[in-house]
Amino acid sequence: MIDQPLTVKFLGLIIPILSILIGIKDTNAMVLTPVVNTSIQDGGRSGIISYGNANGQGDFFSSPGFLRNTTSIENRAIIEFDISSFQNASILNAMLDFDLRVNNSGGSQVRQFDVYVYAGNGGVELSDFSATNLALTPRISLSLPQSQQSYNFNITNILQNFTDNEVDFIGFVVDPIGTNNFPTILENSKLTVTAIAVVPEPLTILGVVTAIGFGTFFKQKLSN
Repeated sequence: MIDQPLTVKFLGLIIPILSILIGIKDTNAMVLTPVVNTSIQDGGRSGIISYGNANGQGDFFSSPGFLRNTTSIENRAIIEFDISSFQNASILNAMLDFDLRVNNSGGSQVRQFDVYVYAGNGGVELSDFSATNLALTPRISLSLPQSQQSYNFNITNILQNFTDNEVDFIGFVVDPIGTNNFPTILENSKLTVTAIAVVPEPLTILGVVTAIGFGTFFKQKLSN
């Protein structure tokens, strides 16, 4: 009986393994905390957010998560998350979670908040105040008296769209509605993402296996 070359034996073993590996994916769940966490104040409710602008006087960054809306002043909370690690991944689930801690001194009216999502850049900018093109639903309605309430939003499809378009940071604006919305604090914000990262392409794996096989073959030939 003629003994099979070592390369043939090697490939005969590795090909079934390769067929199993094809299609295997790495599933990861990650909890992200904000890389940007601030509040932006519109000092005169002018809608113009700018340092040194006559119409933008009183506009500045304030305490993280600070929310307020009165007849003369408005504060919106701004948070951004780094999502660059999910490029080329398939997003299975993505949940935005945060708490609202309420100051009840403003009376017993219902507090309402809109949450907007935007493509961020990982930096703090006054222009983020107006990043209100894409709203999450439903609108938050918080009945008083209340001390602290937790909220979450499913943003799976939005995050997939962002990563497909190579956006590295996802941002959120929390906007207090009405003019009698006294101080509320947004805190404990996090983004929980479950994603599938595909293992190297089958051709890449096959190339590695082939290289190993030929290396073994030539080594055997040289030893002879």
